Amino acid sequence: MTDTDWHEMLISARLHNFIWGMHMMVSKEGGAFIMTDCDPKDARACSAELRIRLEKMGATIKDRGSLGMTIGSGPADVIAQAEQTTRQAAVDYRKNLGG
Repeated sequence: MTDTDWHEMLISARLHNFIWGMHMMVSKEGGAFIMTDCDPKDARACSAELRIRLEKMGATIKDRGSLGMTIGSGPADVIAQAEQTTRQAAVDYRKNLGG
């Protein structure tokens, strides 16, 4: 990925945060700061923009197909190391439950 790609992903992350995050606003009554959700109209507009940006980056299998992108696997040693790390980090729920 290039610097421009990372910049686009950063903008997408900020849009996502705007939609789902809490926002600080000034109360009309007392002038105090209050936390509030995103306005539904703003959320709709940002959601559409976010969808377009993610589509351009190939976020889904369909998007990658339309862009002519393919997903390849890395060298065998890298894959084996990733699998081993995943197994070591896995939680044994049966053991935790005493079974």
